Amino acid sequence: MPAGLDASTPNDLPRFLDEKSFIDVMVNTIGVDTFNSLFSAWASHSYPNPGFAGSVDDYGKGTIRTYQWELEYLKNKGIKELPVFITETGWDSHKVSEGQVARNMRRAFQEVWLPDNRVRAVTPFVLNYQSEPFANFSWLKLGNVLEGYQEYSTIQDMEKVKGTPDIREEGQLNYQFSHDLVLHSTYHFKISVINTGEAIWDKDRGYHLELDGFDPSEYLFTDLQDLKPTEKANLDLFVKTSGTLGKRDVRIRLMKGGEEILGGGAMSFEVVSLPKLIFNVTAHPRLQAEGSNFELQIFDDEEQLVYKKKGVEVAKSKGVIDQVQNIALGAKYRVVILKPYYLPRQTFVTFKKGENTITFQKMYPFDFNQDGKFDLSDIATFFKSPKLISLFFP
Repeated sequence: MPAGLDASTPNDLPRFLDEKSFIDVMVNTIGVDTFNSLFSAWASHSYPNPGFAGSVDDYGKGTIRTYQWELEYLKNKGIKELPVFITETGWDSHKVSEGQVARNMRRAFQEVWLPDNRVRAVTPFVLNYQSEPFANFSWLKLGNVLEGYQEYSTIQDMEKVKGTPDIREEGQLNYQFSHDLVLHSTYHFKISVINTGEAIWDKDRGYHLELDGFDPSEYLFTDLQDLKPTEKANLDLFVKTSGTLGKRDVRIRLMKGGEEILGGGAMSFEVVSLPKLIFNVTAHPRLQAEGSNFELQIFDDEEQLVYKKKGVEVAKSKGVIDQVQNIALGAKYRVVILKPYYLPRQTFVTFKKGENTITFQKMYPFDFNQDGKFDLSDIATFFKSPKLISLFFP
């Protein structure tokens, strides 16, 4: 909203421009359409003039009803209807008695401002000012800020509506659960949150995400933190499946104070049994790979390690993982096989229900320092440990 204007300023160029002329210049310069798109409220300095000592019963520009004149003038220029925030008003206690200031304030609130649903807030000038030139407007006493004048206690004792102004809540929750999940597994999803409304989304302001279709003990969102209008954030969602098979209907909701602010689209997936992975591998120089010192690692499309198992048994170049956790059916994964002193091998698999079979290229014993690659340091390690030559014999 634009700043409040002094309705009693005279038109005395070049020193002063009266409020009516200023509004004309402002609207004519930027245009009605631009004004309506830029501003969603109007600030008014509705002082009881002349001399900050006017009557509650006065009407028009330069009174406690200045905002009414302003809104009507804006309307006649094609401006949309706007809510009003009276950000300054008040009587000069040097010109009006303390008791009269209190009575004026009560009447102004009860007879003028509160009954008008266009008025969203009134913030009189001024709560506390301990020196000139505005000490005569202060509601707290000069030299004793723990004690207020009569207008302070008068307004304090009035019944009030809690200050929760209407806030436009708009935005987007973007996510994808496009694959079936498996039992006893943990998943990590990225949730895109876009704020196109007027509020600031933050955990400390009561905003959080919920996942319909799962018990609260089965999921965890990272917190919303200071997400301002027009901003975007990527939040993490961690989901844990139980031992229950079946279809799940899920939906993410943005909540505040127990109420839904924004909802994402509904999606369905099925929790199915853990799949089996059969893998074939050979290791130079043997015709068939053997041993129980193999390790299998599985990475998702964001290179997150989702599954790892050490001490995997391989017999006659074949290994089996009977139950693979933490994978989604229909999604592509990178599978890596490790064996001490051998260079890693990898392949890709898209998991389906039941058995899944993959084949690795032959493994070679060139990772003598066991850092996952072959370079000059491996050669140095080899010559320091002559027993490593046994790796080249069947």
